[in-house]
Amino acid sequence: MKVVTGKNRIRMHRATGCACQKLRVIAGLSILLGSTACWSNPFFSDLLDATQESQNNSTSLLLLAWLAPNPSETLHVTASASQVLMAEQATFQATNGTAPYSFRIQSGAGSIDANGIYTAGAVLGSQTILVTDANSLSGTATISVFGGQGNGTFQNTDGSVNYNSPTQPERINAGDFNQDGAIDIAIGTNGGATQYVYIFQGNGDGTFSGGITNTLSSSARGIEIIDVNGDSKLDVITGEQDGTDHFAVLIGNGDLTLQGRTDYAAPASIQDLVTADFDNDGKVDLVSCGTDDSLSFHKGTGDGTFSAYVSTGAINNPFHVSAADLNLDGNMDAITSNYSGAPSTNAGVSVFLGNGDGTFQNPVEYATNTNSHSVKVADFNNDGILDLVSANRGAASISTLLGNGDGTFQTAVDTAVGASPFDMAPCDLNGDGRMDLAVASEGASQVSILFGNNDGTFAAQTPFSAPGGPKEIICRDLNNDQKMDIATPTVNSHRFRVYLGN
Repeated sequence: MKVVTGKNRIRMHRATGCACQKLRVIAGLSILLGSTACWSNPFFSDLLDATQESQNNSTSLLLLAWLAPNPSETLHVTASASQVLMAEQATFQATNGTAPYSFRIQSGAGSIDANGIYTAGAVLGSQTILVTDANSLSGTATISVFGGQGNGTFQNTDGSVNYNSPTQPERINAGDFNQDGAIDIAIGTNGGATQYVYIFQGNGDGTFSGGITNTLSSSARGIEIIDVNGDSKLDVITGEQDGTDHFAVLIGNGDLTLQGRTDYAAPASIQDLVTADFDNDGKVDLVSCGTDDSLSFHKGTGDGTFSAYVSTGAINNPFHVSAADLNLDGNMDAITSNYSGAPSTNAGVSVFLGNGDGTFQNPVEYATNTNSHSVKVADFNNDGILDLVSANRGAASISTLLGNGDGTFQTAVDTAVGASPFDMAPCDLNGDGRMDLAVASEGASQVSILFGNNDGTFAAQTPFSAPGGPKEIICRDLNNDQKMDIATPTVNSHRFRVYLGN
Protein backbone atom coordinates (compact mmCIF):
# COMPACT_ATOMS: atom_id res chain seq x y z
CA MET A 1 0.00 0.00 0.00
CA LYS A 2 1.28 3.43 -0.92
CA VAL A 3 0.55 6.64 0.92
CA VAL A 4 0.90 10.06 -0.63
CA THR A 5 0.78 12.94 1.80
CA GLY A 6 0.17 16.62 1.47
CA LYS A 7 -0.35 19.43 3.92
CA ASN A 8 -4.14 19.22 3.80
CA ARG A 9 -4.80 15.70 2.65
CA ILE A 10 -3.79 12.08 2.97
CA ARG A 11 -4.35 9.98 -0.14
CA MET A 12 -3.71 6.26 0.01
CA HIS A 13 -4.14 3.33 -2.26
CA ARG A 14 -2.90 -0.21 -2.52
CA ALA A 15 -0.20 -0.58 -5.16
CA THR A 16 -1.81 -3.55 -6.93
CA GLY A 17 -3.95 -1.88 -9.57
CA CYS A 18 -7.13 -2.13 -7.50
CA ALA A 19 -9.49 0.71 -8.15
CA CYS A 20 -9.91 3.19 -5.34
CA GLN A 21 -13.64 3.57 -5.03
CA LYS A 22 -14.38 5.11 -1.67
CA LEU A 23 -13.95 8.75 -0.73
CA ARG A 24 -14.42 9.88 2.80
CA VAL A 25 -13.69 13.32 4.23
CA ILE A 26 -12.61 13.29 7.85
CA ALA A 27 -11.30 16.26 9.83
CA GLY A 28 -10.68 18.21 6.64
CA LEU A 29 -8.62 15.41 5.06
CA SER A 30 -9.67 13.80 1.80
CA ILE A 31 -9.00 10.08 2.10
CA LEU A 32 -9.26 7.61 -0.76
CA LEU A 33 -9.91 4.09 0.44
CA GLY A 34 -9.15 1.02 -1.60
CA SER A 35 -12.19 -1.01 -2.59
CA THR A 36 -13.01 -3.79 -0.13
CA ALA A 37 -13.53 -6.18 -3.03
CA CYS A 38 -9.82 -5.98 -3.89
CA TRP A 39 -8.77 -7.79 -0.75
CA SER A 40 -8.66 -11.56 -0.36
CA ASN A 41 -10.45 -12.50 2.82
CA PRO A 42 -9.85 -9.21 4.55
CA PHE A 43 -11.94 -8.52 7.56
CA PHE A 44 -9.97 -5.46 8.53
CA SER A 45 -10.74 -3.15 5.69
CA ASP A 46 -12.69 -0.14 6.74
CA LEU A 47 -12.02 3.09 8.55
CA LEU A 48 -14.10 4.93 11.05
CA ASP A 49 -13.09 8.18 12.61
CA ALA A 50 -13.56 9.13 16.24
CA THR A 51 -14.13 12.85 16.62
CA GLN A 52 -12.78 14.23 19.86
CA GLU A 53 -14.21 17.60 20.82
CA SER A 54 -11.96 19.83 22.86
CA GLN A 55 -13.29 22.39 25.31
CA ASN A 56 -12.28 25.26 23.14
CA ASN A 57 -14.13 24.53 20.10
CA SER A 58 -12.89 21.88 18.46
CA THR A 59 -10.79 19.99 16.49
CA SER A 60 -11.54 16.66 14.88
CA LEU A 61 -8.58 14.48 15.74
CA LEU A 62 -7.71 11.54 13.58
CA LEU A 63 -5.39 8.59 13.39
CA LEU A 64 -5.69 6.49 10.26
CA ALA A 65 -5.38 2.74 10.56
CA TRP A 66 -5.64 0.04 7.90
CA LEU A 67 -5.60 -3.61 8.86
CA ALA A 68 -5.13 -6.44 6.39
CA PRO A 69 -4.35 -10.14 6.76
CA ASN A 70 -0.97 -9.74 5.04
CA PRO A 71 1.64 -8.65 7.61
CA SER A 72 3.66 -6.97 4.86
CA GLU A 73 0.96 -4.39 4.37
CA THR A 74 2.18 -1.20 6.04
CA LEU A 75 0.27 1.99 6.53
CA HIS A 76 2.50 5.04 6.71
CA VAL A 77 0.47 7.50 8.71
CA THR A 78 1.12 11.19 8.38
CA ALA A 79 -1.20 12.94 10.80
CA SER A 80 -0.73 15.17 13.80
CA ALA A 81 2.04 13.05 15.24
CA SER A 82 5.12 13.36 17.33
CA GLN A 83 6.37 11.91 20.56
CA VAL A 84 3.16 11.43 22.50
CA LEU A 85 1.55 14.16 20.44
CA MET A 86 -0.96 11.74 18.98
CA ALA A 87 -4.02 11.62 21.15
CA GLU A 88 -5.87 10.93 17.91
CA GLN A 89 -7.98 7.80 17.85
CA ALA A 90 -9.68 5.59 15.29
CA THR A 91 -12.04 2.62 15.49
CA PHE A 92 -11.25 -0.62 13.75
CA GLN A 93 -14.25 -2.15 12.04
CA ALA A 94 -14.07 -5.79 10.99
CA THR A 95 -16.27 -6.43 7.96
CA ASN A 96 -15.81 -10.06 6.92
CA GLY A 97 -14.95 -11.82 10.15
CA THR A 98 -17.07 -13.32 12.90
CA ALA A 99 -17.77 -11.26 15.99
CA PRO A 100 -16.59 -10.77 18.64
CA TYR A 101 -13.17 -9.46 17.67
CA SER A 102 -10.15 -8.95 19.89
CA PHE A 103 -7.47 -6.35 19.21
CA ARG A 104 -4.04 -6.10 20.74
CA ILE A 105 -0.67 -4.50 20.13
CA GLN A 106 1.69 -7.21 18.96
CA SER A 107 4.70 -4.89 19.07
CA GLY A 108 5.18 -1.19 19.59
CA ALA A 109 4.09 1.44 22.07
CA GLY A 110 0.40 1.94 21.27
CA SER A 111 -2.61 0.69 23.17
CA ILE A 112 -6.11 -0.58 22.31
CA ASP A 113 -8.96 -0.52 24.77
CA ALA A 114 -11.82 -3.02 25.12
CA ASN A 115 -13.85 -1.15 22.51
CA GLY A 116 -11.14 -1.42 19.88
CA ILE A 117 -10.13 2.22 20.21
CA TYR A 118 -6.47 2.67 19.35
CA THR A 119 -4.30 5.38 20.88
CA ALA A 120 -0.82 5.97 19.49
CA GLY A 121 2.11 5.20 21.70
CA ALA A 122 4.67 7.48 23.27
CA VAL A 123 7.14 7.31 20.40
CA LEU A 124 7.09 7.53 16.66
CA GLY A 125 7.90 4.46 14.59
CA SER A 126 6.37 1.10 13.72
CA GLN A 127 3.59 -0.55 15.68
CA THR A 128 2.18 -3.97 14.80
CA ILE A 129 -1.46 -4.75 15.56
CA LEU A 130 -2.97 -8.26 15.78
CA VAL A 131 -6.74 -8.70 15.37
CA THR A 132 -8.51 -12.05 15.94
CA ASP A 133 -12.15 -12.98 15.30
CA ALA A 134 -14.38 -15.54 17.07
CA ASN A 135 -13.12 -18.34 14.76
CA SER A 136 -9.47 -17.52 15.47
CA LEU A 137 -9.00 -15.96 12.05
CA SER A 138 -6.33 -13.33 12.56
CA GLY A 139 -4.54 -10.63 10.67
CA THR A 140 -1.78 -8.18 11.35
CA ALA A 141 -0.79 -4.80 10.02
CA THR A 142 2.01 -2.36 10.67
CA ILE A 143 1.39 1.30 11.33
CA SER A 144 4.38 3.56 10.84
CA VAL A 145 3.62 6.82 12.60
CA PHE A 146 5.17 10.08 11.42
CA GLY A 147 4.50 13.75 12.04
CA GLY A 148 2.54 16.21 9.90
CA GLN A 149 4.24 17.86 6.91
CA GLY A 150 7.74 16.61 7.51
CA ASN A 151 7.90 14.09 10.29
CA GLY A 152 8.56 16.13 13.39
CA THR A 153 12.14 14.90 13.70
CA PHE A 154 15.47 16.61 13.18
CA GLN A 155 18.80 15.81 11.62
CA ASN A 156 21.91 15.57 13.78
CA THR A 157 20.07 15.41 17.09
CA ASP A 158 23.42 14.80 18.79
CA GLY A 159 24.27 18.47 18.19
CA SER A 160 27.11 17.54 15.83
CA VAL A 161 26.26 20.27 13.29
CA ASN A 162 27.89 23.22 15.00
CA TYR A 163 30.10 26.22 14.36
CA ASN A 164 32.88 27.91 16.33
CA SER A 165 31.79 31.09 18.07
CA PRO A 166 33.53 33.75 20.14
CA THR A 167 33.84 33.02 23.85
CA GLN A 168 30.62 32.15 25.70
CA PRO A 169 27.91 32.73 23.07
CA GLU A 170 24.56 33.32 24.72
CA ARG A 171 22.17 35.40 22.59
CA ILE A 172 20.95 34.59 19.09
CA ASN A 173 18.73 36.02 16.38
CA ALA A 174 18.47 35.68 12.61
CA GLY A 175 17.77 37.66 9.46
CA ASP A 176 18.94 38.16 5.88
CA PHE A 177 21.60 40.83 6.36
CA ASN A 178 23.04 40.75 2.83
CA GLN A 179 19.71 40.30 1.05
CA ASP A 180 20.73 37.13 -0.79
CA GLY A 181 17.65 35.11 0.22
CA ALA A 182 19.55 33.06 2.83
CA ILE A 183 19.05 33.45 6.58
CA ASP A 184 22.11 34.69 8.48
CA ILE A 185 22.74 34.27 12.22
CA ALA A 186 23.72 36.91 14.79
CA ILE A 187 25.35 35.70 18.02
CA GLY A 188 25.93 37.81 21.15
CA THR A 189 28.55 36.81 23.71
CA ASN A 190 28.69 36.95 27.50
CA GLY A 191 32.25 36.24 28.58
CA GLY A 192 35.91 36.69 27.83
CA ALA A 193 38.00 39.84 27.76
CA THR A 194 36.01 41.29 24.83
CA GLN A 195 32.33 40.95 23.98
CA TYR A 196 30.97 40.64 20.45
CA VAL A 197 28.05 40.49 18.11
CA TYR A 198 29.18 37.96 15.54
CA ILE A 199 27.43 37.56 12.17
CA PHE A 200 27.49 34.14 10.50
CA GLN A 201 26.66 34.13 6.80
CA GLY A 202 23.96 31.66 5.79
CA ASN A 203 24.62 29.62 2.67
CA GLY A 204 20.94 28.87 2.06
CA ASP A 205 21.33 25.13 2.66
CA GLY A 206 21.40 25.16 6.45
CA THR A 207 25.17 25.63 6.64
CA PHE A 208 27.00 28.79 7.69
CA SER A 209 30.30 30.49 6.94
CA GLY A 210 32.46 32.39 9.40
CA GLY A 211 31.37 35.98 9.48
CA ILE A 212 31.97 39.44 10.83
CA THR A 213 33.00 40.37 14.38
CA ASN A 214 31.53 43.52 15.94
CA THR A 215 32.90 44.62 19.28
CA LEU A 216 30.64 45.49 22.21
CA SER A 217 31.57 47.24 25.44
CA SER A 218 30.13 44.47 27.63
CA SER A 219 27.96 41.34 27.72
CA ALA A 220 25.14 41.18 25.17
CA ARG A 221 21.66 41.26 26.66
CA GLY A 222 19.14 40.42 23.98
CA ILE A 223 19.55 40.88 20.23
CA GLU A 224 16.96 42.56 18.02
CA ILE A 225 17.36 42.44 14.23
CA ILE A 226 15.23 45.07 12.53
CA ASP A 227 15.44 47.93 10.02
CA VAL A 228 15.52 50.73 12.57
CA ASN A 229 16.30 53.64 10.22
CA GLY A 230 14.08 52.83 7.24
CA ASP A 231 16.81 52.17 4.66
CA SER A 232 15.62 48.60 3.91
CA LYS A 233 18.75 47.10 5.48
CA LEU A 234 18.74 45.08 8.67
CA ASP A 235 20.31 46.61 11.77
CA VAL A 236 21.23 45.14 15.16
CA ILE A 237 20.26 46.38 18.62
CA THR A 238 21.62 44.72 21.72
CA GLY A 239 21.65 45.50 25.43
CA GLU A 240 25.06 45.90 27.07
CA GLN A 241 25.35 45.21 30.77
CA ASP A 242 28.19 47.01 32.50
CA GLY A 243 28.74 49.78 35.04
CA THR A 244 27.06 52.34 32.75
CA ASP A 245 24.21 50.22 31.40
CA HIS A 246 23.03 51.00 27.91
CA PHE A 247 21.96 49.44 24.63
CA ALA A 248 23.88 49.66 21.38
CA VAL A 249 22.55 50.32 17.88
CA LEU A 250 24.66 48.95 15.02
CA ILE A 251 23.41 50.13 11.62
CA GLY A 252 23.65 47.52 8.86
CA ASN A 253 25.37 48.18 5.53
CA GLY A 254 23.42 45.52 3.67
CA ASP A 255 26.45 43.27 3.22
CA LEU A 256 26.85 41.46 6.59
CA THR A 257 28.91 44.35 8.00
CA LEU A 258 27.68 46.74 10.67
CA GLN A 259 28.68 50.31 11.39
CA GLY A 260 30.21 51.26 14.69
CA ARG A 261 27.83 51.13 17.60
CA THR A 262 25.95 54.07 19.07
CA ASP A 263 25.13 53.66 22.75
CA TYR A 264 21.97 54.82 24.55
CA ALA A 265 21.37 54.89 28.29
CA ALA A 266 19.25 52.05 29.70
CA PRO A 267 18.10 50.92 33.16
CA ALA A 268 20.56 49.46 35.63
CA SER A 269 21.69 45.92 34.81
CA ILE A 270 19.70 45.73 31.57
CA GLN A 271 18.63 42.14 30.94
CA ASP A 272 16.63 42.19 27.71
CA LEU A 273 14.97 44.40 25.11
CA VAL A 274 12.32 44.20 22.40
CA THR A 275 11.41 46.46 19.46
CA ALA A 276 7.94 47.44 18.22
CA ASP A 277 5.91 50.56 17.47
CA PHE A 278 4.59 51.26 20.96
CA ASP A 279 3.28 54.77 20.27
CA ASN A 280 1.64 54.17 16.88
CA ASP A 281 3.72 56.73 14.98
CA GLY A 282 5.04 54.26 12.41
CA LYS A 283 8.58 54.28 13.85
CA VAL A 284 10.49 51.56 15.67
CA ASP A 285 10.58 52.03 19.44
CA LEU A 286 12.27 49.91 22.09
CA VAL A 287 11.30 48.60 25.51
CA SER A 288 13.91 47.26 27.93
CA CYS A 289 13.91 45.68 31.36
CA GLY A 290 16.57 45.31 34.01
CA THR A 291 17.19 44.62 37.64
CA ASP A 292 16.01 48.12 38.56
CA ASP A 293 12.67 46.27 38.54
CA SER A 294 10.90 48.45 35.98
CA LEU A 295 9.93 48.55 32.32
CA SER A 296 11.57 51.33 30.25
CA PHE A 297 10.28 52.89 27.02
CA HIS A 298 12.78 54.29 24.49
CA LYS A 299 11.05 56.32 21.76
CA GLY A 300 12.45 55.83 18.27
CA THR A 301 12.91 58.82 15.97
CA GLY A 302 12.84 56.82 12.74
CA ASP A 303 16.45 57.55 11.77
CA GLY A 304 18.04 54.91 13.98
CA THR A 305 18.32 57.08 17.07
CA PHE A 306 16.34 56.98 20.31
CA SER A 307 15.15 59.46 22.91
CA ALA A 308 15.91 59.22 26.62
CA TYR A 309 14.01 56.42 28.31
CA VAL A 310 11.03 56.66 30.63
CA SER A 311 10.48 53.90 33.20
CA THR A 312 7.18 52.59 34.49
CA GLY A 313 5.73 49.89 36.70
CA ALA A 314 7.12 47.85 39.56
CA ILE A 315 8.16 44.28 38.76
CA ASN A 316 10.46 41.76 40.36
CA ASN A 317 13.83 40.94 38.83
CA PRO A 318 12.77 40.77 35.15
CA PHE A 319 14.99 38.73 32.84
CA HIS A 320 13.10 38.82 29.54
CA VAL A 321 10.60 41.02 27.71
CA SER A 322 8.28 40.28 24.77
CA ALA A 323 5.77 42.43 22.88
CA ALA A 324 2.38 41.69 21.32
CA ASP A 325 -1.13 43.10 21.08
CA LEU A 326 -2.68 40.88 23.73
CA ASN A 327 -6.14 42.46 23.90
CA LEU A 328 -6.51 43.27 20.19
CA ASP A 329 -7.01 46.99 20.74
CA GLY A 330 -4.41 47.98 18.16
CA ASN A 331 -1.82 48.95 20.79
CA MET A 332 1.33 46.99 21.51
CA ASP A 333 1.62 45.52 24.99
CA ALA A 334 4.70 44.29 26.86
CA ILE A 335 5.23 41.14 28.92
CA THR A 336 8.13 40.42 31.27
CA SER A 337 9.31 37.23 32.95
CA ASN A 338 10.11 37.89 36.60
CA TYR A 339 12.74 35.71 38.19
CA SER A 340 11.34 36.23 41.68
CA GLY A 341 8.67 38.16 43.53
CA ALA A 342 4.91 38.48 44.12
CA PRO A 343 2.34 37.06 43.64
CA SER A 344 4.54 34.01 44.05
CA THR A 345 7.79 34.18 45.99
CA ASN A 346 9.16 32.03 43.18
CA ALA A 347 8.33 33.84 39.95
CA GLY A 348 5.71 35.26 37.64
CA VAL A 349 5.04 37.03 34.37
CA SER A 350 3.88 40.65 34.29
CA VAL A 351 1.55 42.06 31.62
CA PHE A 352 1.78 45.75 30.74
CA LEU A 353 -1.16 46.74 28.53
CA GLY A 354 -0.15 49.54 26.18
CA ASN A 355 -2.02 52.82 25.86
CA GLY A 356 -0.85 53.40 22.29
CA ASP A 357 1.30 56.45 23.16
CA GLY A 358 4.37 54.78 24.64
CA THR A 359 2.89 54.57 28.12
CA PHE A 360 1.54 51.48 29.84
CA GLN A 361 -1.08 50.57 32.38
CA ASN A 362 0.05 49.25 35.75
CA PRO A 363 1.41 45.72 35.39
CA VAL A 364 -0.65 42.68 36.33
CA GLU A 365 1.43 39.71 37.44
CA TYR A 366 0.51 36.04 37.05
CA ALA A 367 2.21 33.29 39.05
CA THR A 368 4.36 30.70 37.30
CA ASN A 369 6.70 28.07 38.65
CA THR A 370 10.12 28.78 40.14
CA ASN A 371 12.40 31.40 38.57
CA SER A 372 10.68 32.45 35.36
CA HIS A 373 13.52 33.31 32.98
CA SER A 374 11.90 33.77 29.58
CA VAL A 375 8.39 34.54 28.32
CA LYS A 376 7.08 34.04 24.78
CA VAL A 377 3.74 34.76 23.10
CA ALA A 378 1.81 32.49 20.70
CA ASP A 379 -1.63 30.93 20.16
CA PHE A 380 -1.22 27.47 21.67
CA ASN A 381 -4.86 26.34 21.56
CA ASN A 382 -5.77 27.69 18.12
CA ASP A 383 -8.62 29.89 19.35
CA GLY A 384 -7.31 33.10 17.79
CA ILE A 385 -6.28 34.48 21.19
CA LEU A 386 -2.65 34.94 22.22
CA ASP A 387 -1.31 32.86 25.11
CA LEU A 388 1.87 33.08 27.20
CA VAL A 389 4.53 30.52 28.00
CA SER A 390 7.26 30.87 30.62
CA ALA A 391 10.55 28.97 31.00
CA ASN A 392 11.01 28.20 34.70
CA ARG A 393 14.71 27.93 35.34
CA GLY A 394 14.35 26.70 38.92
CA ALA A 395 11.68 24.10 38.24
CA ALA A 396 12.74 22.28 35.03
CA SER A 397 9.37 23.16 33.52
CA ILE A 398 7.52 25.56 31.27
CA SER A 399 4.26 27.23 32.35
CA THR A 400 1.47 27.86 29.83
CA LEU A 401 -1.04 30.63 30.55
CA LEU A 402 -4.01 30.63 28.15
CA GLY A 403 -5.28 34.05 27.13
CA ASN A 404 -8.84 35.27 27.59
CA GLY A 405 -8.62 37.76 24.71
CA ASP A 406 -8.88 40.85 26.89
CA GLY A 407 -5.27 40.92 28.08
CA THR A 408 -5.91 38.67 31.07
CA PHE A 409 -4.74 35.10 31.48
CA GLN A 410 -5.75 31.83 33.10
CA THR A 411 -3.85 29.94 35.78
CA ALA A 412 -0.51 28.54 34.64
CA VAL A 413 -0.22 24.85 33.73
CA ASP A 414 3.23 23.21 33.81
CA THR A 415 4.98 20.78 31.46
CA ALA A 416 8.28 19.14 32.39
CA VAL A 417 11.45 19.89 30.41
CA GLY A 418 15.18 19.52 31.02
CA ALA A 419 16.97 21.17 33.92
CA SER A 420 17.43 24.97 33.98
CA PRO A 421 15.48 25.99 30.87
CA PHE A 422 16.87 29.30 29.60
CA ASP A 423 14.71 30.14 26.59
CA MET A 424 11.95 28.90 24.26
CA ALA A 425 10.89 29.31 20.64
CA PRO A 426 7.25 28.72 19.59
CA CYS A 427 6.72 27.43 16.06
CA ASP A 428 4.97 24.62 14.14
CA LEU A 429 7.74 22.06 13.97
CA ASN A 430 5.88 19.20 12.29
CA GLY A 431 3.56 21.09 9.96
CA ASP A 432 0.30 19.96 11.54
CA GLY A 433 -1.08 23.46 12.07
CA ARG A 434 -0.51 23.32 15.83
CA MET A 435 1.92 25.47 17.76
CA ASP A 436 4.85 23.53 19.20
CA LEU A 437 7.69 24.68 21.44
CA ALA A 438 11.47 24.28 21.32
CA VAL A 439 13.08 24.70 24.74
CA ALA A 440 16.77 25.30 25.45
CA SER A 441 17.60 23.60 28.77
CA GLU A 442 21.06 24.75 29.79
CA GLY A 443 21.39 22.56 32.88
CA ALA A 444 20.52 19.38 30.99
CA SER A 445 22.62 20.31 27.92
CA GLN A 446 19.64 19.52 25.74
CA VAL A 447 17.02 20.98 23.44
CA SER A 448 13.54 19.76 24.32
CA ILE A 449 10.81 19.60 21.67
CA LEU A 450 7.25 19.87 22.97
CA PHE A 451 4.64 19.08 20.34
CA GLY A 452 1.38 20.92 20.86
CA ASN A 453 -1.93 19.16 21.43
CA ASN A 454 -3.93 22.14 20.09
CA ASP A 455 -5.56 22.76 23.48
CA GLY A 456 -2.75 24.59 25.25
CA THR A 457 -1.12 21.41 26.53
CA PHE A 458 1.95 19.66 25.19
CA ALA A 459 3.15 16.11 24.68
CA ALA A 460 5.99 14.82 26.82
CA GLN A 461 9.31 16.28 25.75
CA THR A 462 11.50 14.86 22.99
CA PRO A 463 15.08 15.70 24.09
CA PHE A 464 18.00 16.37 21.73
CA SER A 465 21.61 16.63 22.83
CA ALA A 466 23.11 20.14 23.00
CA PRO A 467 26.59 19.70 24.55
CA GLY A 468 27.86 22.77 26.34
CA GLY A 469 24.53 24.12 27.58
CA PRO A 470 22.13 25.89 25.17
CA LYS A 471 21.07 29.47 25.92
CA GLU A 472 18.69 31.40 23.65
CA ILE A 473 16.96 29.45 20.87
CA ILE A 474 15.30 30.33 17.55
CA CYS A 475 13.10 28.55 14.99
CA ARG A 476 13.63 29.51 11.36
CA ASP A 477 13.66 27.84 7.95
CA LEU A 478 17.43 27.89 7.57
CA ASN A 479 17.72 25.82 4.38
CA ASN A 480 14.67 27.01 2.41
CA ASP A 481 12.89 23.64 2.40
CA GLN A 482 9.65 24.99 3.94
CA LYS A 483 10.33 23.13 7.20
CA MET A 484 11.28 24.70 10.50
CA ASP A 485 14.81 24.34 11.82
CA ILE A 486 16.38 25.19 15.18
CA ALA A 487 19.55 27.03 16.16
CA THR A 488 20.99 27.70 19.61
CA PRO A 489 24.34 28.83 21.06
CA THR A 490 25.91 26.50 23.62
CA VAL A 491 27.74 28.72 26.07
CA ASN A 492 30.33 26.38 27.59
CA SER A 493 31.45 24.80 24.31
CA HIS A 494 31.72 28.20 22.56
CA ARG A 495 29.70 27.06 19.56
CA PHE A 496 26.27 27.44 18.07
CA ARG A 497 24.35 24.38 16.95
CA VAL A 498 21.90 23.83 14.10
CA TYR A 499 19.17 21.16 13.97
CA LEU A 500 17.63 20.87 10.51
CA GLY A 501 14.04 19.66 10.43
CA ASN A 502 13.04 16.62 8.43
